[in-house]
Amino acid sequence: MLSDEDHMLACQQGNKESLEVLYQRWKRPIFGFALRLLGRRADAEDVAAEVFVKLAEGRNIFRPEAKFSTWIFTVARNLAIDKIRKNKKMTSSDTENSEPMNLQDQTLNPQEQLAAKDLGEVIGRAVRALPPPQDEILVLREYQHMSYGEISEVTGYSIEKVKVTIFRARETLRTKLHFLLEGRP
Repeated sequence: MLSDEDHMLACQQGNKESLEVLYQRWKRPIFGFALRLLGRRADAEDVAAEVFVKLAEGRNIFRPEAKFSTWIFTVARNLAIDKIRKNKKMTSSDTENSEPMNLQDQTLNPQEQLAAKDLGEVIGRAVRALPPPQDEILVLREYQHMSYGEISEVTGYSIEKVKVTIFRARETLRTKLHFLLEGRP
């Protein structure tokens, strides 16, 4: 099985099958990343589609020594930031109608699934309410499972700034969501 970087190199040679493989591998992670940052399904779908248009159009921009995941998340991040800037006039009522994060465990009974969905909504709103860059850095770390170095490459921040930002984001969430932790060991 070829790596993402190998598929990208094949795309640079005009191989459309490799482009399709990359799309199939990365459409869900990119959509999930955009949804967690933007909070609205329609906006996330727009950003995800734009990422793959950029991938197809800008395939010659990719440097073979770069890690593909870092490159594609950088593109997604930049497009999401652009979308956030365009939607800056969004009202607080729009924020309340945003898409919840899906934290449901299919092994739970319906009542437990509803509780998990509600918890996911609360956590999702709290993450989206974090100030930039805490929101995006925390999403890259906790939901995309990127290393500090990868986050540094995607955002352009130093590794030390990434670590401090993640710490601050977690502390902010701990403060905002303290009521969820009450009564737990």
